[in-house]
Amino acid sequence: MLPGGHAPGMRQYLGSPELREKVAEFWSTGRPVGAICHGVLTMTARGTATDDSPAFVVVDGSYVSARWPGDAYLFANRFLARLASGTES
Repeated sequence: MLPGGHAPGMRQYLGSPELREKVAEFWSTGRPVGAICHGVLTMTARGTATDDSPAFVVVDGSYVSARWPGDAYLFANRFLARLASGTES
């Protein structure tokens, strides 16, 4: 279980390379992983203009959403593609 929130120390928690490594190791076991609020950010890395592989975007019909600013490049690409497709769903 990965907690979230705004408590003191959250920035260090969310940005901890050690925690990300442990989460990745546990994730590979296939056992259940729970995350709430900012806890989901421990499983992410920032996307960039040249590498959006760590980013996460949901496209459902005409709806496009992302989690946070680290997903902005992929979000923009998917949203532009949606606009360019000219379809509404």
